[in-house]
Amino acid sequence: MDSIDLTPVLSRLQVHFTILGYCLIAIWSVSVLNFLLNGQLNRFALRPRTSEGLVGIVFSAFLHGSWRHLLNNTPPFLILGWFILLLQGPIDFWIVTLVSEVLSGIATWCLGGAGRQIGASRLIFAYFGFLLLRGYFQESTMAVLASIATIFLYGWTLQLMVPRDRRPDGSRMSWEGHLFGFVSGIVVARYLEDLRPFAEWIGTRLQSFQ
Repeated sequence: MDSIDLTPVLSRLQVHFTILGYCLIAIWSVSVLNFLLNGQLNRFALRPRTSEGLVGIVFSAFLHGSWRHLLNNTPPFLILGWFILLLQGPIDFWIVTLVSEVLSGIATWCLGGAGRQIGASRLIFAYFGFLLLRGYFQESTMAVLASIATIFLYGWTLQLMVPRDRRPDGSRMSWEGHLFGFVSGIVVARYLEDLRPFAEWIGTRLQSFQ
């Protein structure tokens, strides 16, 4: 009886874990450094409708307000991110990550509530929205199963996309960021095929500099 060659599967998983590992290292490194600096990096937070807050459209995902905030965001980032890698592959993962982060960041900057907004939550909700609706747009069994698994694991977070009272410590939860992240993930799910040629063009251009 011929043995099953697991090399392609293991190689694929290694790529997935490497990508997620580097992303997580970046998020944790910046957040921990910010903790050690007593929040001095918070000047790079997203602050709606302010010129200094524009940099936060991208950089705010690497900042967190507390260890609890960072720890709460880590599991869903890894789980939902891996779902996308498993279902779509690395190129689509980067498309979802970069496009939805920029789209949701711009929307939050334009329409979000006043004050500092930080954390990877926008990106997590973008993954959530993408996985939830990708099955509908793609019409594939695997995508539908991923949608079901996403609802089963994180369907309860839908309540975090509506206005809420402040947390017990007095801080404000950015429900707008959650909502715009979720919507941006749906937009990317709808137009993923249209975005791929642009992503491939960027990849080709970057290779030319090597």
